[in-house]
Amino acid sequence: MKRLLSIFLCTLMLFAFAIPALAADTELPISEISDSKDIKIEGGTIKEPAHGGYFGFSGVNMDHKKSVWVKATVNDAKGATNFETLAVVMDDPKKGAVLGYLPLTTEGVDRIYKASITQESGVHDLYFVPLYGVGDDITIKEIWLSEDKYYHDTLSVQASDDAIIDDYSDNLKAVDSMGRAIASYEEVGDVKTDGRNVGIMYWNWFPHVDSKVAAYVIPEVIKKNPEARSDYNHDAWDMNGKFYWGEPALGFYDSYDYFVNRRHAEMLALAGVDAIFFDYTNGHNAMIPKLNAVAKAFRDAKADGVDIPLLSAYNSMSGTASHSYRQLEALYFNCFIENDYSDIWFFWDGKPLLASNSTPKYGRAFVESNDYVKDEIFREVSDFFTYRYQGHRNQITANHIDSKGTDEWIWLENFPQILRNKDPETGRPEFVAVGCSINESTVWGVSKTGAFSDPYCKGRGFSEVFGEDYSENGARMAYFFREQAALALDAAPEFVYLNGWNEWTTVRNAEHLGLKNAFIDTFDDENSRDFEPSKGFLKDDYYLLMTDFIRKYKGVRPVRVATGAKTIDINGDASQWEGVGPEFINATGSYEREGYTAPVAYTNTLVDAKTITNNFIKTAKVSFDAEKLYFTATADKALKEGNNFMYLYINSDRNYATGFEGYDYVVNMDGIGVLSAFTGNGTERKKVSDVSCVIKDNRITLAVLRSEIAETGAIDIEFKWTDSVEADVISWYAKGSSAPLGRFNYHYTQVPETTLTDSERAEIGKSAIIKAGVSTMIADGGKMKVYEKDTRVTAFEMNGTLYVPESAFINIMGDGRTKSVYDYKTNILTTRHYDMNEELTEVKDNIWAYTTLGTQSAKVNGKPVSLKAPVSSANGLIYIPLTYIEDCYGYVVKNHGNGIYSVSKEGLSDAIVSQVSSHLN
Repeated sequence: MKRLLSIFLCTLMLFAFAIPALAADTELPISEISDSKDIKIEGGTIKEPAHGGYFGFSGVNMDHKKSVWVKATVNDAKGATNFETLAVVMDDPKKGAVLGYLPLTTEGVDRIYKASITQESGVHDLYFVPLYGVGDDITIKEIWLSEDKYYHDTLSVQASDDAIIDDYSDNLKAVDSMGRAIASYEEVGDVKTDGRNVGIMYWNWFPHVDSKVAAYVIPEVIKKNPEARSDYNHDAWDMNGKFYWGEPALGFYDSYDYFVNRRHAEMLALAGVDAIFFDYTNGHNAMIPKLNAVAKAFRDAKADGVDIPLLSAYNSMSGTASHSYRQLEALYFNCFIENDYSDIWFFWDGKPLLASNSTPKYGRAFVESNDYVKDEIFREVSDFFTYRYQGHRNQITANHIDSKGTDEWIWLENFPQILRNKDPETGRPEFVAVGCSINESTVWGVSKTGAFSDPYCKGRGFSEVFGEDYSENGARMAYFFREQAALALDAAPEFVYLNGWNEWTTVRNAEHLGLKNAFIDTFDDENSRDFEPSKGFLKDDYYLLMTDFIRKYKGVRPVRVATGAKTIDINGDASQWEGVGPEFINATGSYEREGYTAPVAYTNTLVDAKTITNNFIKTAKVSFDAEKLYFTATADKALKEGNNFMYLYINSDRNYATGFEGYDYVVNMDGIGVLSAFTGNGTERKKVSDVSCVIKDNRITLAVLRSEIAETGAIDIEFKWTDSVEADVISWYAKGSSAPLGRFNYHYTQVPETTLTDSERAEIGKSAIIKAGVSTMIADGGKMKVYEKDTRVTAFEMNGTLYVPESAFINIMGDGRTKSVYDYKTNILTTRHYDMNEELTEVKDNIWAYTTLGTQSAKVNGKPVSLKAPVSSANGLIYIPLTYIEDCYGYVVKNHGNGIYSVSKEGLSDAIVSQVSSHLN
């Protein structure tokens, strides 16, 4: 979509040559400026044109003038400029007619920028009015008027939606470091067709970190210098440094790092994110050069087939009203006039979407009285976008109501989040926010924005219902996120907003609300709010939790089943793979990190982040016959041998508790292929056999005996290929080529996935059906593993009831609304569970219970209760009898015979249990 103003619009031309001296041209010498405000003139040039100012020339003959030309130097030395657009105005800088707009939105020395203007006649005063820019890094050297017409054409080349390739990313499998599997078709069912979208906050404000600007990982500094925690002036801190809660999995980066921007596009696409929102909530800057850098990488990814998340932004919440509007103008002129980013921008209600407080609808005063020039632009820009007001945390503002209800899209709030902008007919909310922590103190509450270094802050392990989790794995348990996610899944809004992807850094204040040396927006693993993987404690857990949530919210497609047996001659032609399916596509492009340097944490030592990838893996296939499995992979060009050349990892039992990160075998193609088994909890390799592998041009093909990888029945495996990268899950996001990316695996199977029908889901609701000796169960309307971390674990009958692992108990009762904690010192298990009212606005039935393992005594909300069967332990796991749910929480537990049990609020019939239990295997 290309939006044209009612007046002729302007743009730049990147000519490196001088302006030809045409007789019809009229020079406007800078020395002859007759009227100006907030303009600095030095040496015959205009420097740092300021927002709110102007400069003008008197007595200009406008006969036959069709365009304006400007020679200027524009640069981004400070790393944050909005650049600038000049309005060309006749006779009065505030009340005159606007003839055109001249964006100065590309870096360069002595570039020529050109814009068409409305043709006038006669002699007039002519003004140039800066609209929004910072202006610090702009120098205007020459100005001409010309009789040549300049026809506007955007700088950007759009990427067609037809370029997008379906890579079946919703078929990928993964289990995080805590043993939690991302949802599958069997669990969540088909793709929802009622319109569901996911957005996420995205930061593009990172400067280049080098020997002069060091990156400090806050908890590591404090670990080495404990006294520095509350000492703002301690020598351990560099006043010019950048302060990170951890090191990103991709290493330290700035917002111009093409590799990082493009990898973000791919990672977010794999997770199912639909839109990123630049965080411009502070100040007046839209950081246009960095926005353009992100746009370039995202558009390249789309052109290469990736179904990228589209762009949008949250504008300023600054107390200075004009800040948000200045950003709005910057985005309008840069993203839809100078460039046309409509192919990569997120649309809502038929227009590009912005979360902004700067439209007439909200009655905010952005334009000076009687400033007709700004008012005209204001009307044009205001009509161009779909707006959602940013709103206020956990409250509805009466002044911001439209026909549907509140139209506030607040980007982060406390549980229970407000269901915003409900449809008056269906009651379905338009928007729900979901975060993974919030910089808000349990002491100060919602009235104050807190600091994440506050020990009372609501971190990743915090729950509004359960309180703080102080356990070693509290941050990884993600109670804050899971609590909010559960509400969003029940609300099923049109739009879920996640906070956030890659904040990483924070400001450091000497004092904040009485807290000394306060880190406001991030602090450490617990007190931060990024979903982007890190190299530290959290790894990629939150990225996979996010992926799991999006799948539950949107639904997925069933895995594609193997087309059938076919023997492959590994020395034969590639044509024999035709008709063999499915084809697995790698959604990452062929690009490398180009020598970017970043410091090791809290030192000034530089490390070279340039990557060398010998082979970019593009596709993979598998075939089989009675004796062998055949694997093939293709690269973007002829295969080149080198370090860590073409590894094939195989998870033959699809159990992540065995082998290395779940992989039971690896084929190393260095020279002659070698099949090895992972032993010693995945820390060692034992050779199984030599494997013949054939390399022809850009393809590698090999065969392994099925018996050697324990695949003698129906084939059901997960696998991945890597090249130029060591055996490390986090490195698989950042280095070399991995197919698929990171911890994800391809799933090759002869076994079709099945899921409950809509009628079956409606019939059983959130009830659970479990069968003894079976590794799967039905809970929350879907089929899932009894114990995702180790699929060999099953439920078992004992003491007249069925026992399930502690994690299964949580899924049966409701993830996000159930917590279980075992204290091995006291041998006490404490469990808590709550429900929500129908409107999802209040917590009800908040029940806590605890019992000593091996006993039949418990307390429920402090009152003694007798258990029909005790909680027990075996093989390092806590097992909870289903009767515990009945005794403590009032659920109905029924034994339907043949080892099949149900757990429900009111009881399930034998008929429906018999029907649904057929899904269990």
